[in-house]
Amino acid sequence: MDMLSESEDEVEDSSLSQPSQLDKFREEWHAELQSRVPSPFDNARSSSPVQKPGSSKSSTPYEKAKELFMNGVWAEKNGLVYEAMEYYRKATKIVPDIDIQMTALYRQSMAQTANVQESSETDRTAAELSEELDEDTDLCTRFDQLFSSNCNELKTFYCSMEKPQKSMHISALPGEILTYIFRWVVSSDVDARSLEQCAKVCRGFYVLARDPCIWHHICTRTWGPGCQSCQPYSTWRALFIEKPHLYYHGVYMNKVELFRQGESTLERYYPPWMKVVYYRYLRFFPDGVVFMLTSSYDPITVISQLRSHGAQVEGMCRGMYRMKENQISCILKRVKNKETKVNQRYKRNREEIKDSEMTFYLDLTLHGHGTQPNMVIKWEKYSVSIYHLDTQNESTSDFKLTKQDFPPFKFARVKSYATESTAPLSG
Repeated sequence: MDMLSESEDEVEDSSLSQPSQLDKFREEWHAELQSRVPSPFDNARSSSPVQKPGSSKSSTPYEKAKELFMNGVWAEKNGLVYEAMEYYRKATKIVPDIDIQMTALYRQSMAQTANVQESSETDRTAAELSEELDEDTDLCTRFDQLFSSNCNELKTFYCSMEKPQKSMHISALPGEILTYIFRWVVSSDVDARSLEQCAKVCRGFYVLARDPCIWHHICTRTWGPGCQSCQPYSTWRALFIEKPHLYYHGVYMNKVELFRQGESTLERYYPPWMKVVYYRYLRFFPDGVVFMLTSSYDPITVISQLRSHGAQVEGMCRGMYRMKENQISCILKRVKNKETKVNQRYKRNREEIKDSEMTFYLDLTLHGHGTQPNMVIKWEKYSVSIYHLDTQNESTSDFKLTKQDFPPFKFARVKSYATESTAPLSG
């Protein structure tokens, strides 16, 4: 009897503990539902009761499905799981992918809300910092102080994403890597124009493109290792802009037009005349190499062949140049090796042409054109020295410089010269 009474007491105790555990589980479940992260749908359904099926007054099928889906969201939020499933089922019958569309709408609304909040805070703080800075402060200094400030909204160092994206953004790179990328943009050909184009992307790139180390290497590459100080200019960039220098992302060219009398014919009153048109090209490189070419072909077919140091064009002269202030001195050579193969039949009537070496000396001056500096090169002196290898004699001749025969060179930018970089900028 005692054992039966003890077993009955245990059954009664277990029956009493089961409802308490169930109540505890319900309380935890309701607490978990209430602690959920609010969504944009909560505002639309927080104060609205569950609507009966068919009570929606929406006109289009999409609006009806959206209304049923919103009712399902409200019902699920309030713990009415079975009612929510009924609404979801009816919504998917009308529009099968209504859940995908509503998820995309939710993400879009969340992104817009975050962008609006971030932009408002950033503009407010940036405006406050701008008011603290002096009005005479340089733009680069103002941007640099904005980035170096301890503001929470400026989370990235130099740039940030305008729109969210799945792939890695360039803002994830540190400033040192971006600076090295800009060295490749400038390249060993000193393409400072492309660097200025990068500075227009955003204010972070603007600060990086004004790095004094990059501009110091640009000046060293342009004027040699003797360029140790930027005085009397304020910065290395100001030195490069103000001091005369050559452009390397194109060619200096001129066009010569002449009229010459043709061969005489039987007509005595109307002798023939011919119009002769040809072009001269000067292609400069940062390492002191210069090309000169005179050709009658169209510039489009000739300019592309002068891109690299290893250009091989018929009739081209290659040499070195030195520049002091706006004075340019060039020495170019063209070696002609003519080996005439004489037929034995006509050997007694012909003589072999011996080798000769020609050296050209050019003295030029660099000038600006309107508001654009370093765009025009004018002739100052032009002479040629011919050394005959057979007689070992040398003769020098000076050309008479006229505006008709020797017009000034004008710079023409060639886009293909800046499409590739063979080496980064180095000091």
